[in-house]
Amino acid sequence: MNLVGRDAEFATLREVFAECQRHRGSGAVISGQVTIGKTALLHAFSEWAVDSGALVLSATASPSEQDVPYGVLEQLFREIDLHGEGRPRDSRWPFPSSVAGVAVDPPRRFGVGRTNSPDLHELWQILRQQAERRPVVVAIDDVHLADEPSQRALLYLLRRLRSTRLTAIFTERGQPWHVPTPLQGELLRDPTTRRLRLETLSLPEVAELISRQLGDRAARQLAPSVRQLSAGLPSLVHALIEDHGTADREAAAEEAGVGDAFGRAVLSFLYQHDPPVIEVARAAAVLGDRSSSAMLGYLVDLEPASSTQALRALTDSGLLSQGRFRHEAVLKIVKNSITPKSRTTLHRRAAELLYEDGAPATAVAKHVITGGPREEPWMVRVLREAATLALAEDDLPSGIRYLWSAYRQCPDEGERLSILATIARAEWRIDPNAVLRFLPELTTASRTGQLAYDDVHAVITYLLWHGRGHEAQQLIEHTCDLRNAVPPSMTRQLGCWFSYFHPGLMVGMPPTDGTQPPDSTRTLSTSVNAQIQKSMPLSAQPMDENAVVIAIAAGVLEHTSLGEHTVLPLLAALAVLMYGERLDEAASWCDSLLTQAEAKQSRTWQALLATTHAMISLRQGELFEAEKHAASALEILPAKSWGIAIGLPLSAAVLTAVARGDRTKAETLLTIPVPDEAFHTPCGLHYLYARGWYYLMAGRPQAALYEFELCGQRMTEWGILFPTFAPWRIGAAQAHIMLGNLETAARFAEAQLALIAPESRRLRGRALRVLAAARGGDLTLLDESARLLESAGDRLELAWTLTDLSEVQERLGESEKAKVLAFRAHVLAEQSGTVVGLGRAAHAVEDDSSDRSVPSDTAVGELSEAQRRVAYLAAAGYTNREISRKLHVTTSTVEQHLTQVYRKLRVQRMDLRWVFEGS
Repeated sequence: MNLVGRDAEFATLREVFAECQRHRGSGAVISGQVTIGKTALLHAFSEWAVDSGALVLSATASPSEQDVPYGVLEQLFREIDLHGEGRPRDSRWPFPSSVAGVAVDPPRRFGVGRTNSPDLHELWQILRQQAERRPVVVAIDDVHLADEPSQRALLYLLRRLRSTRLTAIFTERGQPWHVPTPLQGELLRDPTTRRLRLETLSLPEVAELISRQLGDRAARQLAPSVRQLSAGLPSLVHALIEDHGTADREAAAEEAGVGDAFGRAVLSFLYQHDPPVIEVARAAAVLGDRSSSAMLGYLVDLEPASSTQALRALTDSGLLSQGRFRHEAVLKIVKNSITPKSRTTLHRRAAELLYEDGAPATAVAKHVITGGPREEPWMVRVLREAATLALAEDDLPSGIRYLWSAYRQCPDEGERLSILATIARAEWRIDPNAVLRFLPELTTASRTGQLAYDDVHAVITYLLWHGRGHEAQQLIEHTCDLRNAVPPSMTRQLGCWFSYFHPGLMVGMPPTDGTQPPDSTRTLSTSVNAQIQKSMPLSAQPMDENAVVIAIAAGVLEHTSLGEHTVLPLLAALAVLMYGERLDEAASWCDSLLTQAEAKQSRTWQALLATTHAMISLRQGELFEAEKHAASALEILPAKSWGIAIGLPLSAAVLTAVARGDRTKAETLLTIPVPDEAFHTPCGLHYLYARGWYYLMAGRPQAALYEFELCGQRMTEWGILFPTFAPWRIGAAQAHIMLGNLETAARFAEAQLALIAPESRRLRGRALRVLAAARGGDLTLLDESARLLESAGDRLELAWTLTDLSEVQERLGESEKAKVLAFRAHVLAEQSGTVVGLGRAAHAVEDDSSDRSVPSDTAVGELSEAQRRVAYLAAAGYTNREISRKLHVTTSTVEQHLTQVYRKLRVQRMDLRWVFEGS
């Protein structure tokens, strides 16, 4: 016997049997829902009774034999030699005519008023004799399904054998709405009959069952999920245990896995109910959240009472709750059991019912799609409404699916084009490359005036993104000719896109304010859409003279949520903060917008924001962050999807690789194809600038100079005079230094400085360092550069400046200052994600004087991370107590770390502090 959770019921059955042995006939009825374990308990008791010396007569009733007279009675006695005379089997059965399933002759038929049948009297005599010899157990499974003659015969026998050693144990399905049979009614009235109702297994009982088969560890891990998934039904619990035994143990270690055994068990459970239950279960799987007794009945053509009863049976079983499946796995199993033809029919009827019931468009649309196309006028309208709702909730896959279904069913050509334009706008948010297949049809529709202004604007955007600027310009001109005027909001947005993607084509564009054309040679404009009702011109004047623009950008970021019409203004606002060197603020907003883009499932927006974050991090000197975001941008969208904008993520990735000294990676990135059209856009300027720095790293200054000067030429032509956009003059100066043209290098550096506002500390510090190099290592300029870069918080650029300072100090014979500066530069560079030339300063000192000693790369590498942090703060002039507070360690720990630092690097603290104060 392997029963769990049935100890009390089994004990009751033994008590009933004990009463039977005292010549007091008794019985018990085991009730409960399908697969609750009634049959298992009956069989276990029957085996125990046989072992106890009883004669067990068993039978199982079924719906298929309810029309066979005496079918159950035959099962009870057919195999038993009741006479004990060894006669042939057929002669032992008093009702031979029912063996073949044929109704008995009327004289032998047992019915109402025929209780004195001689055959039943003979059977009663035989049973009484058997009960005198030993206890007799009559065990009938599913007695409520027994044929009527058998039930009446059993009533006859049981009434006359109450004083014998006979025990009757029956199982029945305890459904409150079932009308009891005559035998069940008799048992209900009999006070000696025990009634046992089985309930689902509790969590501890499920755990015990799992433990018996899989062990205690599996029981602890699996019991909660098994209990939830099975609803405590023993048959489903056993099926899950079987599936777990055949599954990958590591993959299914923490929760129950659903396999074939569980699927079979669920369907078996449903098929064992009355016929409407499986139909209602399938209808509930189709309707989902909209399930109700009335709806389910309508869907499968059931009377309200039948659908209510079926729904109640499923709810009582624990599989459903408020008309919905408790677990997705069970829902999937039931759905998969529906044939394709039936599924189509159910979904079509569900769509009609929900539409007539006034359900939300999204609820109806799901069934319209699955039910297949039908020529119903309301379907296209519902699908478009559902798509609008889905897209508004950023459910892009569902919205696109609804739109395609509407497109296929729509008979009107003009509406089909409108739907196609909406599909393109939705797919653009996922992958800009996807819209290429729509462009021919949408461009033609735009030219013929079949699309709304917003859709035409979107088509122009696609053309610009994919480098087809002249087509975009022609479309704008054609639109103006066709419609006489274009809304100012549209022209403002188009001016923004042209400024970003094709500033050279700004000449001839329609006026952005309805009166005057924009000054295409001096403006990189970016405008906020009509909803924001503001404009944000990035004019040619230096950023320090345009603080209003920065204020507007900050306001846009503060009050604008990410959306289809706001993504470009938000990106422009981030660019304003980045070019205005409000880097920390820009990075914070970028993080927030990235989170929004992920929630809105727009891969295009995620990629653009990741690129922007990479550019911001690079300017902050945070190379790890820059590398992470640049890689993310190129992973989110493949190169072919970037169009001409590919220059943005590639430039960030290449500049990061160059800053980290990873020439191999930079070369690999530069093999990614960039469309020729990109070099006629500001995106291409960033790429030229990055490639110039790669050439410098590769020792090709002439090639680098060509890239920088081409970048500068096009910036001048397009009126992009922001010194922080792509400071190509610094790169050109560096190239001339490598070529030995120091005077020319100085002129480029001075020209760059003339364009930089005093508060633009980071870029000014960079330019001063290059100018110092062009002037042979001007210590004053380097000191000023270090001061500006430290105040700007740019650790990477500060590391380069300190390296140059170290080399100058070496040439001046200040080796102690040089090695401390070199050490600090090394620490800052490591924190940024790269390594500067600390070894160069050490090598120079060793060549100059053999009795001097400086920290080598190996010596620095011997310092632990904690020792490096302490050394950096000590070099910055902090006291031991201040360092302990900053690092949350004791003063004694600080002193111990410094002792090791001084010993390994052979320096004194006064040297560190003096050099820091001097810088």
